[in-house]
Amino acid sequence: MKKVLSTVALLLTACFATAQVNVVKEAKSLKSNPEEAAKVIEPALTNPETANDPETWKLAGDFQKAIYDDQNMKLYLPGGQADTTKLYNSLAKLYEYYLKCDEVEQAKVQSGELKKAKLRKKNANVLKTLRLNLVNGGGDAFNKGNYTDALKYFGLFVDVVNEPIFAEDEEIKADTLTSLYACYAALCANQLKDNAAVIKYGNIGKEHKEEGYRALMCLAETYGQKEG
Repeated sequence: MKKVLSTVALLLTACFATAQVNVVKEAKSLKSNPEEAAKVIEPALTNPETANDPETWKLAGDFQKAIYDDQNMKLYLPGGQADTTKLYNSLAKLYEYYLKCDEVEQAKVQSGELKKAKLRKKNANVLKTLRLNLVNGGGDAFNKGNYTDALKYFGLFVDVVNEPIFAEDEEIKADTLTSLYACYAALCANQLKDNAAVIKYGNIGKEHKEEGYRALMCLAETYGQKEG
C-alpha cells in the first residue's frame, strides 16, 4: 500500500511539474500580449520546479518591460494617455524579477550547475538604463501625496546600487544622484513615520553636498522622537 501511495505521489509531483513548465510555455506564446502573459506566468514564480530556473524570472521581467515600454511610449505620443500607475508598477516589477533572475542564476553558477552567468550582463544593462526612471516614479507618487510608493521608487533607486548584479560597475557606485534621491527617500519615510527607513536613507542622503541638509533634518526629527 505504501509503495502504491509513493508511486501516486511521484506521479502527481511529475504532473504538477509538467503543468508548471506548460504554464511557462503558454506565457511565451502570449508574448504579443504582455499583460496577459504576465498573469499566466505568475504561478511559475512560486513553484520550485520553475522558480529555480533563471529563465523563468527573465521571461517574467521581459513581460513587465514590454508593459512598461508600451505605457512609456504613450507619454510621448500626441494625445497618448499613459497609465502612470501601471507604468511605474511594471518598472518596479521588472527590477524585482531581473534581480531575482540574477540571484537564481548566480546560485547555479556557484553550485556548478551552470558554468557561467549568461543573463547578468544584458539584465544589468537594462536595469542601469532604466534606473533614472525610478526617480520619475518617485516624483509622480510624491506629487500625488502617495509617500508609500514614492519611498518604494526612490528607495529602489538607492538600494539597487548595492545589488550583486552591479558588483563590478564602478560608474553606478560613484553616482552622486544616489545620495540626492536618498534625501527624498528619507523625506518620504519621515512623512510615513518610518523611522528605520529615515535612518537608512538619511545616513546616505546627508552626504549630498547641496541637499544633504534635508536628510539631516529628517534624522534630527527621528532621533529627537526617540529621545523623547
